[in-house]
Amino acid sequence: VVPLLRGDYEFVMDNFTPPPMAPAEEQESWSHPPGSNLVAWANACGNSPIVVSDVGDSPLAYDDENFRRLMENSLRWVASAGAREWARTR
Repeated sequence: VVPLLRGDYEFVMDNFTPPPMAPAEEQESWSHPPGSNLVAWANACGNSPIVVSDVGDSPLAYDDENFRRLMENSLRWVASAGAREWARTR
């Protein structure tokens, strides 16, 4: 895993909410384990380069030019010959 972006807040239960579409009983018992502040990373799946992001799940995110730049840069990179070579050598 190659880190691309880290969050600047604590990854603790109080900073998260349950999935809004989950049934009420699941929302009541939902918990979020402590975790890494890594929110975007690059990796390889077989010979394919991939970029994974845990941010941007709403129209508000897509309205943000910085988020769109992250997505555009990620797509350009995974489509590049250099990224494919990088994935093959991992």
